[in-house]
Amino acid sequence: MTTNHAVNASFIPPKTSSIILTTKEKEMLQDAQQEGLKRGITLLSTLTYDWEALAWQAVGSAVNIANSQAFASDSPESTSAKERASTSGDEIAFSAIQTLLSKVWSKVEAKINSDPYIQRLVKVLKLGLSSVVAWIKKIILSKELIGNLVPGFAAVKGLIDGAIGVIETHGHRTAWESLKEASPSILGGFPKVALDAFGKYVQVEGVRSGLKTTYTFAKTLTSLLLQIFTMGASSVFDFVTSIVEAVSSFAYSTFQAITFGKATDLCRECVKERKLMSVSDFQVICASSAFVGCVFFGAANYIGHFNLTSVLSNDASAIASSSLLASVAKVGEVQKLASKYVVGVNFEMKFRTKEEESEYGWTIKMMKGYASDAPKSEFLTANASNMTKFKHGVKKLFYKLKS
Repeated sequence: MTTNHAVNASFIPPKTSSIILTTKEKEMLQDAQQEGLKRGITLLSTLTYDWEALAWQAVGSAVNIANSQAFASDSPESTSAKERASTSGDEIAFSAIQTLLSKVWSKVEAKINSDPYIQRLVKVLKLGLSSVVAWIKKIILSKELIGNLVPGFAAVKGLIDGAIGVIETHGHRTAWESLKEASPSILGGFPKVALDAFGKYVQVEGVRSGLKTTYTFAKTLTSLLLQIFTMGASSVFDFVTSIVEAVSSFAYSTFQAITFGKATDLCRECVKERKLMSVSDFQVICASSAFVGCVFFGAANYIGHFNLTSVLSNDASAIASSSLLASVAKVGEVQKLASKYVVGVNFEMKFRTKEEESEYGWTIKMMKGYASDAPKSEFLTANASNMTKFKHGVKKLFYKLKS
């Protein structure tokens, strides 16, 4: 892979940034779009993620919570989750917690099913939404998870009855809303608008992923919920907010992991059959699957900033050169935000083969800050293609205007 950075003087960019692209420039933009699409699909085809192992790991036995009497060695609660759930004294606690989580899950499920961009995503991926939703529900309401929460029931016993009623009217904002708001802009066909929207999304969610009540791949859902139970809450509303955020963010992360896996499978199928999916389908995946979008933007040094920008454009939209300049300038900023998000939620992707890891591993390392492993840039030679000259002409114009 070669990344060119120098500018050939034979290409003279327009003196104004408001001129609509010429026919020739539109053709070059379309060529860049196809190149960006090809590189994006190729990279994604080499990756995979074990989302099923992730999900079940998340409901494993909780870690010891400091100063929690629930885990005293001489306490009957130190028995297994299944044993606790089966004792007559704990059946009431188990039932109450199950009812609480069922109410929370119903609220989360409604958000998933009402999102039109999620509907479009699963259609592109040929994925049954109802089966995915049912699978996530099975984990959240599993005996393993709820049984582990029973020891913490005493601390929140007085809150749960009130919490069940509050959940019905609770309007807490979650990652589902953030992505739902960003998706229309990402799919709008204007690169600068798309980059702004995705950048804002990952910035907000990056901050959210740092909150103690939000699930990330570094936590288990059991330990997170148990912490909420044993630490108590100042009010019913705070308790509900914490539970909804924990369950919703787990469901969101699991859904994103599943769709990431399915998207990489689809990309691998495209590579195997030597065909490209449509630009619109790829845009839908990037707009509604946060992890796919973050990998795509995070790998900008491999895909190419101008190529990446072109993938976000729409042939039906009239794009001015000023828009392209602003878009290319924005890529680096969004690349950093996307990379921080991937690292922040501990989303550990794997390559399918050692050979693919050897060839593309530097892209993932770069997302984690290991830029020194990236292939070195080369100067633009005199026999560079018109496409290469055009892309670097755009970059030159941007830096000229900026200075």
